[in-house]
Amino acid sequence: MNELTTQEKDCECLEESMDETSPMGQLFQLGRKKSYVTYADILRFFPNPEQNLEQLECIFGALLCAGIPYGEDSEHLDEHEQESRN
Repeated sequence: MNELTTQEKDCECLEESMDETSPMGQLFQLGRKKSYVTYADILRFFPNPEQNLEQLECIFGALLCAGIPYGEDSEHLDEHEQESRN
């Protein structure tokens, strides 16, 4: 069996994010600029996630691998960051 592990799939998605012209690349640029992305940001680049759930999993995994947090909104992310520091 040559199936990829979840981590290997996430890394492939992360490699895709290096193409700054792709939707994934643009999302990562935004995430690096803001230090996080919101679900609304993700929906802006991938407006119909229910049509490709595997791609959505890939996006979340790649964001985690890159250390870019994601969540509902910036306030929620700020609260989570403060909690993780304590």
